[in-house]
Amino acid sequence: MGLVGAAVVGACSDTGRSGGDETRKKLVLPDYAPPQELPGSIISKAEGVCPAYTQFPAKPFRSVKARPGRGGSIRALVPTWTVPPPSLAENEWAKELDRRLGVKYVPNVAVDYDAKVATTLAGGDLPDLLFAIPGGAPVVLQTLLQGGFTDLTEYLSGSNIKKYPNLELLPTYAWRSSAVENRLYGAPNTLSFINQFDIYRRDLAKNLGYTALPANGDEMFDMLTGFAKKNTGGDAWTFGSVVRGIRLAQEMFRVPTNWRSGTDGGLTYYIETDEFEAALEYANRLWDAKCYHPDALSNSDTKERELFVAGKLLIHWSSLDIYFGNGLSGIEGQMRRVVPGADPQYFLPPGHDGGKCNPTGSSPGSYGVAAIPSEIGKDKGRVEELLNIMNYWAAPFGSEEFLFLHFGIEGRHFNFNTDGQPVPVDDARVLSEMTMNVLCGPAFQYYPSHPQTAVTAQKIIARNAPLVLKDPTVGLVSRTAMRQSSALSQLVTDYTNQIVSGRKPVNAVGELRQQWRSRGGDRIRDEYQESGSRVAGTAK
Repeated sequence: MGLVGAAVVGACSDTGRSGGDETRKKLVLPDYAPPQELPGSIISKAEGVCPAYTQFPAKPFRSVKARPGRGGSIRALVPTWTVPPPSLAENEWAKELDRRLGVKYVPNVAVDYDAKVATTLAGGDLPDLLFAIPGGAPVVLQTLLQGGFTDLTEYLSGSNIKKYPNLELLPTYAWRSSAVENRLYGAPNTLSFINQFDIYRRDLAKNLGYTALPANGDEMFDMLTGFAKKNTGGDAWTFGSVVRGIRLAQEMFRVPTNWRSGTDGGLTYYIETDEFEAALEYANRLWDAKCYHPDALSNSDTKERELFVAGKLLIHWSSLDIYFGNGLSGIEGQMRRVVPGADPQYFLPPGHDGGKCNPTGSSPGSYGVAAIPSEIGKDKGRVEELLNIMNYWAAPFGSEEFLFLHFGIEGRHFNFNTDGQPVPVDDARVLSEMTMNVLCGPAFQYYPSHPQTAVTAQKIIARNAPLVLKDPTVGLVSRTAMRQSSALSQLVTDYTNQIVSGRKPVNAVGELRQQWRSRGGDRIRDEYQESGSRVAGTAK
């Protein structure tokens, strides 16, 4: 949504690599094969809406005919967002993975991914596979654009993908969003178009007289401020952070997702729009009405989550996996235990004028790719072996490979319940063996302990996804964005927080725009437009 400034969504251009003003070859995206229909599956035909599953097959099928590896070892650098796994010698899941792959898989699992990948790339001793995150550490993008990663387009485009049938199941939008100026550098880690969504306490809203959701910005303002007026004792608040109030306002005023493309192809950054200024004014009015927690400018996501679970907030915002968890482990389940009678519900904000909104929490359709360093890419046989490894990792729901990759070894990492659903064991140490499992693969919704939750989650995605105003710069490149995005993001955050909290007037957005442009914003715009011309084949 561009709340704190746009991250580098696409990769960034290097003059020597992008070819200056030359046009790029048109990308022929990989052919697509829809996933297999299974009992309990809901396969959406809408773009960006992942499948939902309510039942795991009683007899998982094989999606890989033979071991993909050729012996030897494969080194990889991958991130983890939880605890790192135990050593390979003490990791039963890793031992079984080696047996299934037919190689010794040696991952370097990074808790601090940006720092680790920067050190690795600077040292020059690159692994066979590297999970490359567009918009992550600038050195990853710089390496790609200097020719440091293998261009896999010829292996993956069109019908060539059929050699890797599990990769063929990855949706077209994921390949499109992971491409860099019409070239494919790896298999994507697929996301739905929606990963986060808005939540409110329907029971508290009903107590205010709102049996239905507000229909426009004025009605929403009345509900939000009405809750604040009713709770002046310092024990409950409308929002736990300034971020939450700004997000809601940006949704209602349909602020662009990072950039907007005009009819002439020109780009406008979201902070330059009238909609953004109107959203700031709205969020500031909520501040004046005392809708925010006293520590709203500093509260972390974790603190805000704790406040919501404790029943202290009217409005929250969460990712699907954190909110639903696996039944009682998610925010929803925790709240229902802590606050009896609580009724947290998803909601889609109205447009400020009663029309549609632009939901936040959208993704371009992928997060990172499994990339192969260019030195490795000189050996075609090795590239094909590594693509077969990616093909294994992209195993579809219902397959033996999927069951192992996502749930582990039966009796150690999971057990089947009486309904035939694989349920993880309650042992964090054992489950940590699987935290090395990041590479590429499909998006899906599946909650084995509470199967119908998958249907609920898919409906949220399906309702929000068509409304998202897509960022036109996805897949384009800007060298300046690579260097300046962090500083410019902080500039936007500082001004936004000061304006919403009343420390600067709303018209200070003019100062923000001027500083953003002069500190690199205009150059980023020009570079994205030049990149777009190359991709479209209209470069002069």
